[in-house]
Amino acid sequence: MIGKRARSIILEIIKKGEVKIQDLSGKYRVSERTIRSDLEEIDYFLKKHKCDRMERRGKGVVSICGGASVAMLIYRLINESRVVTASYSPNERLLELFYRLAMAKEPVRLTDLAEELLVSKSTVVKDLERLKALYLPQGLRFAGNHEGMELLGAEEEIRRQLVKRFIETMDKHAVMDLTNRIMHEERITYKVFWRLFEGVDLELVCGCIEFLKVGLGAWLSDREYLNLMGHFCILLKRAALGRHPAEGETCEESPWGAFLSEQLYRWLEETAGLDPAEKPYLRYIVYLASAPLYLLAHPLPAAAGREIEVWLQAFDCVGNAYIEEGLRQEYGLLHWERQLGIPGSPPVVELEEGAFAAVYAKLEPLLPKSFTRDERWRIAAHFIAGTDFPGQKGHKRVLVVSDKPSSFIRLLIDQIVPMFDIEIVGVTGLAQLSKNRRTLPVDCILSTIHLQLEDIEVAEVHPLLNLEDIGVLEQHFFPRKAPPERPFAADRCGRDTEILWAEQEVKDEPCETAAVLSQLLLSQGGCSLPLAGSIEDTIRKQRFLLRIGRTQILNNRNYMTVKKNRVVGCRLRGDGPVKAVILISVASPEQYLEVVSGFLTGGIE
Repeated sequence: MIGKRARSIILEIIKKGEVKIQDLSGKYRVSERTIRSDLEEIDYFLKKHKCDRMERRGKGVVSICGGASVAMLIYRLINESRVVTASYSPNERLLELFYRLAMAKEPVRLTDLAEELLVSKSTVVKDLERLKALYLPQGLRFAGNHEGMELLGAEEEIRRQLVKRFIETMDKHAVMDLTNRIMHEERITYKVFWRLFEGVDLELVCGCIEFLKVGLGAWLSDREYLNLMGHFCILLKRAALGRHPAEGETCEESPWGAFLSEQLYRWLEETAGLDPAEKPYLRYIVYLASAPLYLLAHPLPAAAGREIEVWLQAFDCVGNAYIEEGLRQEYGLLHWERQLGIPGSPPVVELEEGAFAAVYAKLEPLLPKSFTRDERWRIAAHFIAGTDFPGQKGHKRVLVVSDKPSSFIRLLIDQIVPMFDIEIVGVTGLAQLSKNRRTLPVDCILSTIHLQLEDIEVAEVHPLLNLEDIGVLEQHFFPRKAPPERPFAADRCGRDTEILWAEQEVKDEPCETAAVLSQLLLSQGGCSLPLAGSIEDTIRKQRFLLRIGRTQILNNRNYMTVKKNRVVGCRLRGDGPVKAVILISVASPEQYLEVVSGFLTGGIE
């Protein structure tokens, strides 16, 4: 058998052909000596299966002997069920048990579980005891005897806890492997993490998520995207087993959330035969996609405002609107995560440098004891981000790629824009990167994760900039002349202005057209709402609702300027009939949701 990291290393070598030991050391955050030990483990595994050991060349380069045919043979060997299962860590084995019981139609015998997991029956019993202790507070029971075990509890809670357990267990590399597999259909990830997504039409699931993203004006990190995918997949799987939430097992409705969930239900009813009993859970999923939507219906308690005031006073920041607003948004995100059972975001790296550590030490005693260490760093980050860093000005169109929480990305953008005269054209996760690169005008990619792209320069920095990061940015954001603003057709942006689009960029399908529009028209995470079927009837005559985050809008031919907080009506020509486009300039997702809700209830004037 072969260990988890060793298996991941050989997958990396198969994928790239050859790698440097130094690069592997950096990726897995271990010493080169540890990597060499892993390579010895791989050599032993290959020898047992009558394959040649790994080839080593000068400067620590490792590759597979024998070319592509041998690499494919090794690939099949390390993806055999027994090899994969044997490489499970204890926590991954808990996932497998939890999933296996959740997907079972009837009680499962312990001997069957032991055989499938390649462990003893006593080990399975111990693992089940751990699961019982973990989920007893949530009302879940792992009941049965030596004849068979089953999972009992409220249906909605089973789904929530199962998906949360999977997402929280994934480290960064597992997230990257999963997104790569979803994007490129590469079978490179561990079976245990693929359990959530196997046996489901992922194209349908991704379509549901894209619908939510554009309807809510939301940007999702890869972890958030996988969390939503997990909930849609488990919904479809448990519904297929005839397991549905009981009435009242969901959070309160909001008009806009109910509207979106109804459209999702109609789509899934038509494509997957979804049962009407799943409507409440779809409303819960809509809330999972948008913290602003949830907080509009469930505002922060008054105690949160008093705590924030104490923090501001301690750092002499009373009246600092930037920090205060950031703290309120972060507290709102924490409230949203806790109330809906959303997996906590991994922390920004704990910065132990003098000034940063001093901020954390000063703030820590003031924070509620219920806050985890990760949550405390998330609050401290807003004071840390107030540090002034030197920088030089330049001009580039920059796409941000990150798996960090959206609040940290907002901090990063707010820090670099005053330093460098750049245009942030969007924020994306790895799963959406290739699509956004095709549609957005990008000169440079700014990434908070390790990213290797051959055809475009990538500046890798930490979301909380330090002097080293500033130096990296200065090498990429060199001065560049901004293109002159060209006049827009028919007296700039009048009420009846017509926007002409290239035929290949406007599709017949409303959802495809909306996806193109959202990329071409919107920047800084702006999104659109595709209107199809009954939605078109509700918001009048095939109209799209679009949110923009900047004052300048770029289509494939011309620029136009829209004043802030102004709603402008335009017309769109495509292959089909002329359709109306409403451009809404707002400052925040909260304003966007308020405007859209107003359209839903009062119509478009």
